[in-house]
Amino acid sequence: HITETPLCMKFYCIIVTFNPDIKLFTKVLNSISINTKYIDIVDNGSSNIEEIRNINTDFNLTCLTENLGIAAAQNIGIKAAFSHDADYIWLSDQDTIYSSKFILNMCNCITELKQKKINYSVIGPCYIDSLKNKLIPFIRYTPFAQEIIPNRGINFVSQLISSGMVIPVSVFAHVGYKREDLFIDWVDFEWCWRSEQLGYKVVVYEGETIRHALGDKVVSFLGKKITLRSPDRRYFFIRNSIYLSLHSNAIPIQARIEIFIKTFIWMFIFPMASENNKLDYFRASLLGFFHGLTARLGPKSE
Repeated sequence: HITETPLCMKFYCIIVTFNPDIKLFTKVLNSISINTKYIDIVDNGSSNIEEIRNINTDFNLTCLTENLGIAAAQNIGIKAAFSHDADYIWLSDQDTIYSSKFILNMCNCITELKQKKINYSVIGPCYIDSLKNKLIPFIRYTPFAQEIIPNRGINFVSQLISSGMVIPVSVFAHVGYKREDLFIDWVDFEWCWRSEQLGYKVVVYEGETIRHALGDKVVSFLGKKITLRSPDRRYFFIRNSIYLSLHSNAIPIQARIEIFIKTFIWMFIFPMASENNKLDYFRASLLGFFHGLTARLGPKSE
């Protein structure tokens, strides 16, 4: 089922879904099927699961009865990939459309990394934020967060978002799986940090770019464009960033202090920037901050 590239590399694409927009998701699937024939959808309890089943594209579908979070769903797909002799796992969300040469360009990057004998854990493309229509800078901790705009070819960073991640299957035996107790948000960053701590390089390849929405909508606040998500997503964002800033030893202490301070500030900016539901945003932010401090992870609890 898996497309063999000219370099005989087998790519297994894992897409995690939760109530996707079917029209957009059909385009996502079509763009992926051009690149690889093996597609595994892990659905986190979508209410429109029958519509997903009826999409006219060849894929394997794993249906979870409840939302277990993105990390658990990805891990289910990753473990399934092991039994299909995949060489690389390609992670995607439900709303990123890829170019027809995405995997070919990733293969070019892999070839270059092998030639240069670079020990890497993951490669990813450049991202254009489809809401702001601008190239997203990457972060490298040196030891404070430094924004990186990729140069031509291979670039080393400290973290990637999950959509577009291409990971050698062999890496999981050393780095481990995604942290399921984080549920959603910072899951991909934390995995990258762990891999970097073990001596792997996290790679961005300038030769491929995808468009990706980093939120639900953009609003103007004090002359700046702020990306908003639902109060529930803000809960996870704040909870996990506070928790990781206090407990993760995979990044420098300076970076952890910086993350804590910035998160504390964002805790107040998000509610003020929201056009409505300000109280809901503030409650979610405050609860996330408290749960991060007290290490209450997993699904959201009151």
